[in-house]
Amino acid sequence: MATDLMATEQKTFPNPDAAEQDLAAVEPVRRQHDSRALIERMRAVTRADPQLWGLTIVGVGRYTYR
Repeated sequence: MATDLMATEQKTFPNPDAAEQDLAAVEPVRRQHDSRALIERMRAVTRADPQLWGLTIVGVGRYTYR
């Protein structure tokens, strides 16, 4: 029965161009600086650029769960 409740289609999709726009809109400015610092650290570890998933999720890199 639990499998009936699981999603069969992906509901969020990456939008690589929107991540920078989303970060630019963060207020207050201190929070924007903190967000950029975190993204830079994540980029250094994953060697991947940030992507905006859906409307509010910024992710760096990709991992497929099996």
